[in-house]
Amino acid sequence: MDRDLKAREQLKSTLTDDMSYLGTILNAVQTGILMIDAANHTIVYANPAAFQLIGRPKELVVGAVCHKFICPAEVGKCPITDIGQTIDNSERIVIDAQGNRIPVLKTVVSTVTERRTYLIESIFDIRERKQREQRLLAERVAAIAECAGMVAHDLRNPLQGIAGAAYLLRSNQLSPEKRDEMLRVIDQGVRRSNAIVGDLLDYSAEIRLKLEEAKPKLILQDAIDAIEIPENIALNVLADDQTTLYVDIDRIRRVCINILTNAIEAMPDGGMITVTSRQSEDKMEINFTDTGVGMTKNVLEKVWSPLFTTKPKGMGFGLPICKRIVEAHCGSISIASTEAKGTTVTLNLPIGHANGREFA
Repeated sequence: MDRDLKAREQLKSTLTDDMSYLGTILNAVQTGILMIDAANHTIVYANPAAFQLIGRPKELVVGAVCHKFICPAEVGKCPITDIGQTIDNSERIVIDAQGNRIPVLKTVVSTVTERRTYLIESIFDIRERKQREQRLLAERVAAIAECAGMVAHDLRNPLQGIAGAAYLLRSNQLSPEKRDEMLRVIDQGVRRSNAIVGDLLDYSAEIRLKLEEAKPKLILQDAIDAIEIPENIALNVLADDQTTLYVDIDRIRRVCINILTNAIEAMPDGGMITVTSRQSEDKMEINFTDTGVGMTKNVLEKVWSPLFTTKPKGMGFGLPICKRIVEAHCGSISIASTEAKGTTVTLNLPIGHANGREFA
C-alpha cells in the first residue's frame, strides 16, 4: 500500500511538473496556440500570444466560436471538420478588436482527448513578411518599368532610322547612291536593334559557367589579341603568369575585353593602360588602370545600372554583364575614378577549384 501510494504521489508530482513546463512553454512562445472543440468550433483554450494577436482578453475569446476571430469567411468550410483533411497549413485572416484584418500562417491538426475531438491551431503573424513582399513587388515592378522605358528609348532610335529609310525607298525617286545609303541605314538599324535585344537577353539569362584552370596573363593576352589598340595608346601588362585561376575562360576574357575597350575609348587623345595583378589570400586581384578622362561621381554611381551609358552608340549592358559574370565566379569588380586623371577597374577572382561554382 505504501509503495503504491508513493508511486501515485510520484506520478502526480511528475504530471504537475509536466503541466507546469507545458504552461511555461505555451506562455512563452510567440506563436498563438488555440484549442478548439471540433463539435461546435468553440475555443476552449488560448495562450497569451493568441490573445495578443486577436486583440481581446481571455473572457471574450474562450467560449467564443473560432470563426468570430479567425478566417470569418470560411464558416462551413473548415479543412478538418468539413473537408476532411488531417492537417491544414494555409494563410488565413485574423480580425482584431479594431476590425483590422491581420494575415497569419495557420496550422491545424485534430486530436482526441477523453473521447472528444479537438482542433489544435497555431497562428503566426505574417504582417511583416507580407509588407516585405509588397515592397519587393513594388520595387520589381518599378525596375521592370524603368528597364522597359530605357529599352523602348534605345530601340526607338534605330527603328525611326529604319522607318525613315523605308519611307524614302518607297518613293522610287532616289539615286542609286542614295538608295544604297538608305539600305545601309536599315542594315545598321537592324543590327543595333538586334544587339540591344541580345545584350538584354545576356543580362537577364542564367549564367552557366564552364570552369577551367587558366593563368591570368594568358587570359589577358587573348583579350588583347581580340581588340585593336590605337598607336597613340601604350599598353603595359605586368600580370602574374604563375598563379592558377579556376574560371570560365571565355567569360573572363569577355570581361577583360570590355574593360580594355572602355579604357581605350576613354583616351581619344592617347594615353597608357597598365594591367597589374597580385595574389591576396585566396583571391587574385587584377587592376586595369588608364590615364583617360575619368568619371564624375554621378556617373560612378550609375555605371552598374543596365542601359546606363555615356557613349553615343553605347547600350549600357557592358559593365552590368561583367559584374554578373565576375560575381558568378564568387568574385568582385569595383571601379575607382578621378575626372581628368583616369580610372582603375579592379577584379578579384578566386584561386583554385574550391572557390568556383558551376551555376549562378
